[in-house]
Amino acid sequence: MQNSSHTSISSGTNHENNNNNHPPLIPQVLPHEQLYILQFGTKQYQLSGASLSYDSPSYFTNYFLNNPNTNKLIIDRSSIIFDKIYLHLQGYSIKINDDFEFIYLLTDSNYFKLNKLMRRLLTEPLHIRIGGELFKIPRDLLTENGNYPNYFTTMLEGTLLDTYNVINNKCIRPPPMTPYSCNRSSKLFNDILYGLSGNQIIIQNENHRNDLIKECKYYQFLKLEQSLIKHQILSNPFTNNEEILINYKDIKVNNLLNESNNENTSIIKYSRPFIDNNKFRDLIIQINSMNVNLMINLTLSFYNLLITGKSAIIMKKILMKITDDYIFEIVNGLEKLTILIEMGESVGLLNNLNMDKGWIDTLISVNKNEENNDNSNIFTNDNDNNSPHKIIIVKLLKSQWTINVQGRNKIWMNCLKFDGVLDKSHYNQRREFI
Repeated sequence: MQNSSHTSISSGTNHENNNNNHPPLIPQVLPHEQLYILQFGTKQYQLSGASLSYDSPSYFTNYFLNNPNTNKLIIDRSSIIFDKIYLHLQGYSIKINDDFEFIYLLTDSNYFKLNKLMRRLLTEPLHIRIGGELFKIPRDLLTENGNYPNYFTTMLEGTLLDTYNVINNKCIRPPPMTPYSCNRSSKLFNDILYGLSGNQIIIQNENHRNDLIKECKYYQFLKLEQSLIKHQILSNPFTNNEEILINYKDIKVNNLLNESNNENTSIIKYSRPFIDNNKFRDLIIQINSMNVNLMINLTLSFYNLLITGKSAIIMKKILMKITDDYIFEIVNGLEKLTILIEMGESVGLLNNLNMDKGWIDTLISVNKNEENNDNSNIFTNDNDNNSPHKIIIVKLLKSQWTINVQGRNKIWMNCLKFDGVLDKSHYNQRREFI
C-alpha cells in the first residue's frame, strides 16, 4: 500500500511502512461503538463510528454529527465503488483493478471528502489508456524535477478541481467522469515510460528519435526530451576544456553563457537544462541547412556568412541572447542574417574534395585575378557600378562552429568543419537513387 502525508500531486512517494500514515488511534469524532447504516442503491452497509471516524472529517461524519437522531444515510451512488471505500474505512488496503475503478474512486473519495483515501489514491499509479493500451504510471515518475508539471499531473489536477467546484457549488453529485485516455502512440509511450524509469532508451534511427522528442514535448517531459536530443560531449586536448556539440535548432537560449567582457574574449558556453546541472561547456553548434552561404569576396579578400530564411530566424534568437553585434534584415520578404566569421582552421569537403587548413586563402589567391569569364562559380556584384566585386558563394550544407565574443559588442563565428558545394552539378552528385 502506498501513502503520502500530503494531498499535493507532486508529493507522491512510496512507503513500505504505513504506520506513520495510519496511526492506530482513531479520533473520537463519532461514538466508536455506535453502528451506522449507509445505503447505496439497494445495498446497505453497517459501519461503526470507529470506522467512519477513521477517515474524518468527511461527508458521512458531518451528516451524522448534524443529524444526531438518525443512524441511517441513503446515498444515490454506486455500491460497486463503495465496496472499495467500505474496505478502506475498515482499515484494509484496497486494490484498484482498472482505469474505470480508478477514476470512479478518485471522484467519489473527493466528493465524500475522504482525505485519507484521497492521499492514498494520489500516490497510486495513474491509470490511463494511451493508444488503446492501459498504462499504470507510477506517480513518482510524474513528479521528477524537470518532468513536472506535465500533461498527466495537469490533467489530474483538473479532475480534482472540477470535483471541488461541484462540491462548493452544492451540486447533488459529481459530474460524469470517464477514464483518462490519450490518442497517442502506445509503442512510443512504452519507450518514454522506460526512459522515465531511469533507463537508457535504445534509439532505433533518427526518425525514432524525432518521434520520441515530439512525444516528450506533447507530454511536457522536458528533462527526458533533453536527454534524447542528439549531441556529443568531448574533451579538447588543445584547450583542456570540455565541448558540447549540438544542433543549433536544439539550443535553449536561456542556457547560453557569455563569460567575456569588453577587454577579453571567450567562447560561448552551454549547459543543457535539467541535465547538466549548470555545468557549462564550450559550445559547438552544428548547422544543417540549405540556407547557409559562405560569401567569399575575391576583390576584397574578405568573407562572411549569410544565413537566410527560417535558419536566419533561429540563429538570430541565439545571437540576441549573447551579443548586439549582428546584421539582420528582411529583403523582399526574405530574412537575412550576416555574421563575421573565421575560416583559417577549418577543414572539410568542398565539391566532395578534401579541404585542409588554409584552403580558403588558396581559393582566394587562385581566383582573385582570374580573367576567365567562363568560370560559373564566380559572380559579379553589380550593386556598386564603379568597382564591381567578384564573389564566390559556397553553399554550406553542414557546418560546425564555435561562437566567439568580446563583451556584447563584438562577435564572430569560427568554422571548424564543413561540407559544401559550389554549383548545382556538384550538388546533384550527392543525390541518391530510391
